[in-house]
Order: sequence, then structure tokens, then C-alpha cells
Amino acid sequence: MAGLRVALDPGEAVRQLDAVSVEQPLAARLVAVITIMDAYYERARRGFDDIQRSAGRRAAPDTPSSFTRDDFRAIGSLPETSQAVTRLLTPDQANLRLPPDVLAEAFLGISLGAARAPHPDRTPLPAGQLVDLFLHGADTRPETAESPSR
Repeated sequence: MAGLRVALDPGEAVRQLDAVSVEQPLAARLVAVITIMDAYYERARRGFDDIQRSAGRRAAPDTPSSFTRDDFRAIGSLPETSQAVTRLLTPDQANLRLPPDVLAEAFLGISLGAARAPHPDRTPLPAGQLVDLFLHGADTRPETAESPSR
């Protein structure tokens, strides 16, 4: 279990998130978050798979990982991760529609959810497109009076 604890330790990912310069544009910071979290997920998945292989629990090398989409989402819900992303959003607080901590959790949920988690039938949404969707929404029409209130 020590190997899994090391693989799931968010310390390195949090250090990398803390090293992202807040001098960069917000979109670049969020792309960096996705890149860092993708690498963290991959490391965690490999660690989990290695432990399963060493215990003889996987039938064949091409067997899909038992590290599930829910496990992937749980990584983003770690308080250390959410706090680090909140710090990256805080410099832009005056221009954000919601508090940075709320947006950090929403961004991690979206970026670590179905849009990025491994799926056998599709590739993940590219980081830049996901950030654009998060920052600007799906609707390309200008806002109207009929838009939901914020």
C-alpha cells in the first residue's frame, strides 16, 4: 500500500501548481492546471495498475485499468489541489462571476470529469478548448436579456 500512497500523493502536483506564474494570462494558467493534473492522474493510474499487476489481479496487459472515472474525479477534489487552483484564480477575482474557490472546484470537476477522463471511444477534449469552454461558455451568441441571471 505504500506504493499506492506514493502514487496518490498530491504533493508534487500541488508544488507544480504553486509554481505556475500568476503573471500569465488566466487561460494559460488553467491550461497548466490541466497539464499538471493529467500528469498526476497518469502517475496515480500507473501506480494503481502496478500494484494490481504485482498482486496478479489483472488478466492481461490490454485489460483496462480499474482506476475509474470516479477515482479520477476524486483526485481533483483533494483540498490541496482545490486550494492551489483557487490561488491561481484569485488574481483575477475582480473579473470572475463567482468566488475563486467555487470556480476552482467547478473547473477541476469539469477538467477531471468526462471531458478529460479516459474513455475507450473518444479522446479527451484538448486543454485549450476545455479552458475556452470554461471561460467563455458553449454559446457563441452575445448575451441577451433572456440570459439566466448570475
